[in-house]
Amino acid sequence: YIQITGGQGGNMAEVKMYGTVNKEETPEVPQEAIDVAIEAANMTASSGDWNNTMTAEQCAQQLFDGNLDTYGDLKTGNTYTIDFGEGTTIIPTKFEVYPRKGTGSKPLYEFVDRLNGVKFQGSNDGSTWTDITDELTGIAKAEGADKWYELVVTAAVIDGYRYIQITGGQGGNMAEVKMYGTVSKTESTTVTTPPSMSDPDNGTEDSIAPSEPDADSPTVPEEPSVPEEPETPDHPDEGDNGSEETPTPEEPGAPEEPETPGNPDEGDNGSEETPTPEEPGAPEEPETPGNPDEGENGSEETPTPEEPGVPEESETPSNSGNSDDSAGLEDHDSESTDTLADQTEAISAKKEDEQIENP
Repeated sequence: YIQITGGQGGNMAEVKMYGTVNKEETPEVPQEAIDVAIEAANMTASSGDWNNTMTAEQCAQQLFDGNLDTYGDLKTGNTYTIDFGEGTTIIPTKFEVYPRKGTGSKPLYEFVDRLNGVKFQGSNDGSTWTDITDELTGIAKAEGADKWYELVVTAAVIDGYRYIQITGGQGGNMAEVKMYGTVSKTESTTVTTPPSMSDPDNGTEDSIAPSEPDADSPTVPEEPSVPEEPETPDHPDEGDNGSEETPTPEEPGAPEEPETPGNPDEGDNGSEETPTPEEPGAPEEPETPGNPDEGENGSEETPTPEEPGVPEESETPSNSGNSDDSAGLEDHDSESTDTLADQTEAISAKKEDEQIENP
């Protein structure tokens, strides 16, 4: 301290001091301001304002709107409660409070003394409160008293608090409040939806359901057993062995056609008779091969026994001839009737010759 004394009534206009100033600097713990308007989940007050123009929530919001000209003036009680929400806590280090300003003809420091008794409390259940600062005291109406007042946290705060309460003073007459410290947020386990875990339990049953289509799918590979349809190529094989099956629709003419090879045998001149598939006289013809053999004195009869192989050769043409003959049956009906007449005459003539030669 420096004191100026003496003289008459302190009559002096100005004073200058010269020298050096020594300051003992104490390292300050960095203080981080908490944006309560953003971080808080909810805030309220013990009542609405004195003039019944704001709700309890609106009165509490006046303390964190960043405007020194707005203030809270509660009708009843003197507390403000800030809830930071589930899973969020703050570890405060200090608070600052600005008093309500005087307006109109009243000086700015008109309401500063109403901050006396203000203190801050913390809670994690919203009902049990712990004082974390001392009360403000010794504030009097005076020039320059409208300023920020600091309240340092005196209680050890380890785990932080979800709720912060401002209480004491007269009618909550304050314009603005600042909080410093750190905000801690923990992810609630409810975020991991255990019902979804139950869903996979049900989903396991659903997974069984897809296994059922798997059971269906093996049946589908059984359908590939239909590759037995290669039997359809067997049908062409059968067509090779059993061309009779393919011409089965034509089989009505087919039984007559195998007899046809005998007809060419009977008619030595019947090269034209071979195309005649209509061999109704075929049953008589098996006798004819022997008859022409006898009529020719048997010199040429030796090749005739080889002619049983000829019917085999005739079978190959008969196969192709089946289709050709089937068309020929329709196309040469008139010719077939003539050949039949000729055959019958030839057969009867041969029988007469045989009877003459072999009485």
